[in-house]
Parts: sequence; C-alpha cells; structure tokens
Amino acid sequence: MYSNRLSSSLWKPASDQSDFELMWVRVQSDEHDAIIGAIYHPPKPIYAVADLLCHIDSCLEAIARDVPTALVVLTGDFNGLSDSDVVWSTNRHAVRAT
Repeated sequence: MYSNRLSSSLWKPASDQSDFELMWVRVQSDEHDAIIGAIYHPPKPIYAVADLLCHIDSCLEAIARDVPTALVVLTGDFNGLSDSDVVWSTNRHAVRAT
C-alpha cells in the first residue's frame, strides 16, 4: 500500500544558537525521515565563520544521534562560504557538496 502522508515539524538541537540564521525542519513519511536545514550566511557576518561551521557540525552530530537514518539536506544562501569549507569541517559525516 502506498501512502503519501507527510508531516513536518521544526527540529532544534539542544545547543541552538540565535546568532546563526539556520532553521531545521524534520519531514516524515510512513517510511522515511529527512531533516532539511535552511541557512542564510550574510556577506559580512557578525560571527566568526569557524563558529558557524562548528555549529553546523554540532547539529549534524545531534541529528545522527536523534534520527540516525534521516536524510539530511543543508541548503540556502552561503554567500562567501565555500562548499569545501563546509565539507571539510563536517568530514565525520557523509557530506557531499552539490
């Protein structure tokens, strides 16, 4: 039997930080979980880029612990932040830049 029921809810890590414009949404179906992160990294951020990368890594660790089978997508406006910086800082997780 096929079901296309989806539910969604905000997912927040225990260490959520308001300095970063990063929102996570958990989308669930009968058989699959996905967690989608939407980020805005301004051209002139008020935070250190290393802090943002550390926060993303911390979020991925929490997702892997809370929902280990979830597909994780991180999307948004990264401005000057390179894909390779994100991939390098999160190398313990299965990250692929597209």
